[in-house]
Amino acid sequence: MNTLRKYYLKTYCNKNSKILRIKSDNNKYYILGHFLDYWNDVKEVQEEIIPLLKSIIEENSMEEELESDILGFILFKKEKTIFYGNTVGDLDLEISTNDFNKIIFSWIQLLDESRNHTL
Repeated sequence: MNTLRKYYLKTYCNKNSKILRIKSDNNKYYILGHFLDYWNDVKEVQEEIIPLLKSIIEENSMEEELESDILGFILFKKEKTIFYGNTVGDLDLEISTNDFNKIIFSWIQLLDESRNHTL
């Protein structure tokens, strides 16, 4: 969870829908929070993002891409993950792929825990 703090990521609960949300309190990392908040379904993360990261980390691929109309374009490389601006005006961001991998698994854990407890 320390990696979440490193990027000023904080979770909160939407009181009306009782859905776990995440955001960054730092404009530099806002796109990261926006990305995670969009990917709030554990199954989708495990089916779409984890295989891309696994391919990069295990060096089966030099780079992988993930594109979204709203969230823009994300490029995964061995050493870095790059978020390119999106339609809502978030700033581009480059972080280590190792950190991003830790963040994704922390996010999955938090989502799982939130579903097992009443928010």
